[in-house]
Amino acid sequence: MTDYSDPDVRAYVGGYSPDGNWIVFRLEDHGQHALRLVRANGTGLRTILSLSDFRPRGIDWGPAASKQLFDRASFNADGAPSA
Repeated sequence: MTDYSDPDVRAYVGGYSPDGNWIVFRLEDHGQHALRLVRANGTGLRTILSLSDFRPRGIDWGPAASKQLFDRASFNADGAPSA
């Protein structure tokens, strides 16, 4: 998604919003992980989950795609983060 000069910082695209206006992605920064959202044109960067040890996986847009994001691999059926 982006080329960082530091090899310990990487961004991985999760997916585009159904309307194509937003991109959700995972940022890895020196062993910490964050979930971010940015407009497709590169503006409007927002942090959904700040840098932490929690590693989001399988990022995708949820059933109410205009309002929700979910990580189908990192949460249990009850909505709690999986181990």
